[in-house]
Amino acid sequence: MIYQKQISGDFSLNILAGRDVNFNFDTDDVGNIIKGQMEELFHRLSNSNDTVKKEIINLINDGRMGDAKEKLDSLVDEATNSISQDFLDFANLYLILAPEKSGSFYKKSIELNPNNNAAKNAYALRLMHIGKLDEAELILKSTLLESNLTSPQKESLLGNLGVLYKNSAEWDKSLESLKSALELSTLNNNNVGTIKHLNSIGSCYTNLENLDESGVYLERAIKLIDDLIECCDNKAEKNEYKRIKSNILTNMSIRLRHLWFKDEDDAHLMKAKNHLEIAVEIADILDEKVEIMRHWGNLSNIYRQLNNNKEAKKYIIKSLDLSVKICDVRGEVCNLINLGLIYFDEGGFDSAIEYFQQGLYKENKQYPKLRGHIFANLALANKSKGDFQTGKCFFDKAMAIYKRLDLQDSINELTISYGELEI
Repeated sequence: MIYQKQISGDFSLNILAGRDVNFNFDTDDVGNIIKGQMEELFHRLSNSNDTVKKEIINLINDGRMGDAKEKLDSLVDEATNSISQDFLDFANLYLILAPEKSGSFYKKSIELNPNNNAAKNAYALRLMHIGKLDEAELILKSTLLESNLTSPQKESLLGNLGVLYKNSAEWDKSLESLKSALELSTLNNNNVGTIKHLNSIGSCYTNLENLDESGVYLERAIKLIDDLIECCDNKAEKNEYKRIKSNILTNMSIRLRHLWFKDEDDAHLMKAKNHLEIAVEIADILDEKVEIMRHWGNLSNIYRQLNNNKEAKKYIIKSLDLSVKICDVRGEVCNLINLGLIYFDEGGFDSAIEYFQQGLYKENKQYPKLRGHIFANLALANKSKGDFQTGKCFFDKAMAIYKRLDLQDSINELTISYGELEI
């Protein structure tokens, strides 16, 4: 292709490529860009298979600069949104393969497209996972104010916000968000969402120590998920339903353990153990590490209540190692507390205190109910080793949290346990 340059009036430069294309632009707009690069750009785009880019060149050639810019802006927006989605996909893949890398890709996805609500929701979940609840809450609440939200997106955001409030012991806010999500799941014909919200509400009521309400929601959830599993022929969907079932089973086991604290009926523990063994089997087959970690931790608790510290220690150490590996901060805190309790049962009060203190450090004032449990256990451990002053200090801290959260069962249990140590 032979290029011919012609200078015309008003400092206008016409570049003629074999006399088949005219490119008109002002030299003042070109600035210091090398003219040869501009010639190559215009030639390449004019012969591109990309019809949109070719159209932009034609519009410039016709002097329709405003239309060309509008078309270019649209093309850039489309490309940017596509790249944003790519970064979201990368983040989700890293969440499986290298979780520590996922956060930066979520942020890049959002920076490229601030309207990518799916990326913001996913990033908030990641922040929740690593214990940054304040940041996660800010993202979820601000995203819920977006005008372009679809009903399914709003449902998902409300459900995640409800779980966040549950973990931060803001029970009223949790139930409000979760029940709003439950209503939307019905309107959206989202059976899986309905089951997840029922499970979360049941778990919230267990944390509130309202075991009657907890049982109602968890039983509804397990029945619905069993119905879905039975009717499903798609392997991938069926595996997802089984994963959800494993989480419901572990929440049912936690509720049963709370019932045992009330009446010390070992039948509750045996039923809980059965639930957890099924949950572990499901999560193990599916290689769901977050679920496996949680199930192992809860199974350890059941063995501890059954006075089988050997099995309890085996499972809690496995759960602790996995929680560190997958960067699950809340899971790590729970495991440190429970490992400390095993040493407490064995009379290793110094070791118990060490694990409780590690748990307190990792908790970092993010999980009020867990913090109350840590203070309660530090009170019992310090008093048991003869440090009454330190024990009383932690007792008062635990009681203050339990009263603020209105956890009457925990108040009664600590009062009795602490008092019995005076005998």
